[in-house]
Amino acid sequence: ILSLNFFFQSVKPRLSRLLQPSLETRVKAALLSRKEVVEFLDSSVVEQEDDEEEDEGDVSTISSSTFEFDPYMTSKAESVNKALDEAIPIGEPLKIHEAMRYAILAAGKRVRP
Repeated sequence: ILSLNFFFQSVKPRLSRLLQPSLETRVKAALLSRKEVVEFLDSSVVEQEDDEEEDEGDVSTISSSTFEFDPYMTSKAESVNKALDEAIPIGEPLKIHEAMRYAILAAGKRVRP
């Protein structure tokens, strides 16, 4: 019984290290919880809710309203490009940063209108 207690006491710290999220996972979670990202991802839902609140009770407005896809995609493309440009600034070593920017910002990498 003494050896079993020793075994579990030595295994417990190892298990706790294995079950803790890695630094990479914690960094990703921190980046994804940033206010700008949350606002960007939820912006279409908020816009729809605002429109519904304004249009309540006016049946003619509700029946004639349509979703404008082109302006929506243009605004989202601009905000995505701006966020990517800010996320990968030019720095040292210059060649590595230029390569990263090319890989991320080159045309055809994202949805286009």
